[in-house]
Amino acid sequence: MAIDFDARKAALDILTKLDMGSIKLQELENEWPRSQDPALNGIKRWLWTLYSDEDDVLTVRQLSDCDQRTLANCKLFLASNYEFPMKELTAISKAKEKLRWGVEWNAECTLPDYDSWPFPREIKDN
Repeated sequence: MAIDFDARKAALDILTKLDMGSIKLQELENEWPRSQDPALNGIKRWLWTLYSDEDDVLTVRQLSDCDQRTLANCKLFLASNYEFPMKELTAISKAKEKLRWGVEWNAECTLPDYDSWPFPREIKDN
């Protein structure tokens, strides 16, 4: 899948806005770039998990140390030339993931499960 540098730049601007204060869920939904670059879908999927049902505003102060590290990694990643790490899924696993997360999510996108996410494990694992 091709890297969409323009869309990554737009996403990086949104993450910088979050890093400087806060962002509403509706802003994220409206401003997040639409692209075939799986990095954008994967990072948005991670951001979406940080919002609570009670509060539609996400502030950097609310983020755990781990989430702040992931946010920093995401900003570095979006400015890089790396491809987003994708999961290898069987057809049954893809169907289960789509039922779990909904059809708008790319089931093959990884979520943070190691320190250097969204970089491929072999690139920046610390």
